Amino acid sequence: TCAGDKDLRREVAGLLACDNPGDSFIQSPAIEIAAKAMAAEPLTEASGKPVGTLITDSQIGAYQILSPLGRGGMGEVHLALDTRLGRKVAVKLLPAEFTTDASRVRRFAQEARTASALNHPNIITIHEIGETATENGSLRYIVTEYVEGETLRQRIARAPQQRIEPPEAIDIASQIAAA
Repeated sequence: TCAGDKDLRREVAGLLACDNPGDSFIQSPAIEIAAKAMAAEPLTEASGKPVGTLITDSQIGAYQILSPLGRGGMGEVHLALDTRLGRKVAVKLLPAEFTTDASRVRRFAQEARTASALNHPNIITIHEIGETATENGSLRYIVTEYVEGETLRQRIARAPQQRIEPPEAIDIASQIAAA
């Protein structure tokens, strides 16, 4: 494969020498690795931790918060009603404790910019990014389209032995790769 390219061969050999076969991602199917990674981040409903930032019926600008949807490493996501256009949206909130962390704020804004630069059926549409004052400082948020349905984490959780059948897993992986 290196076609006589000694530098490339040396680089490949060096990478292979660093591989720890016991920890190799090749030893397990990708869907299994993804399922384990996602299982490590429980949904709000299963986490036992209250959402905490907002309560139902709060208002952020034109968005009336209806209910929590989930929680992840970069924030909490709530179902909301866009009162201007009468549509459901998802509002992602950067946790209050991160609003003073310049690196987290930068990553939060970068997430919105990255997603908004893309246009694909498998990537959500960003409607707005903003910041609003609260009694404890400020609150940063991203408003996206709301896609009703089951999350991949939920689908895996309800699968027998938490394993999706290969044809469905391939279909899901194809959609992710296309996005």
